[in-house]
Amino acid sequence: MSKNTQKNQKLFENASETPEEVQDGAPAKEESKDFSPISALNEELAEAKNQYLRALAEIENTRRRAEKDREEAAKFGAAALARDIITFVDNLERALKCGPKGEEGGDVASFVQGIAMISKDILAALARHGVQKLESDGQPFDPALHQAVSEVASPDQKPGLVCETLQAGYTLNGRLLRAATVVVTK
Repeated sequence: MSKNTQKNQKLFENASETPEEVQDGAPAKEESKDFSPISALNEELAEAKNQYLRALAEIENTRRRAEKDREEAAKFGAAALARDIITFVDNLERALKCGPKGEEGGDVASFVQGIAMISKDILAALARHGVQKLESDGQPFDPALHQAVSEVASPDQKPGLVCETLQAGYTLNGRLLRAATVVVTK
């Protein structure tokens, strides 16, 4: 072989060596992963995926909050109307308490019966929409449901019981609409 052929052969052999064999058998330096374009793109991709997943989670949370708010509005949206109507029921019940007792026949008895029917119908309509009247008489006083306006001594009942309801309390779908105004035993 000629000298040029031997030189070319040597160059060809050197070119086929692995990087570890280059530089006198010393291992080649590994490229830093921080500066590799592929590593940088992988990090960007991971960050983009993370942001995407966070955005999806935020959208789902917003959807859930909106659904809950919509359900709350549908369930309790009539609260103001119900408060106004129960005032009419209170007035009808007061009229019944003040009406003549024990009269049979006559216009007054029919009037009292009519008021009782109206009161019953209004309460039934309210009940169809989730409004319930609190039954307080004889129950233990509960500050979450009752507003005590006075206390009376009663030898017949234990202390802390509601002995008289001055104004009925109401709930709307289990949530207090108005506390009952009561007299409590001491």
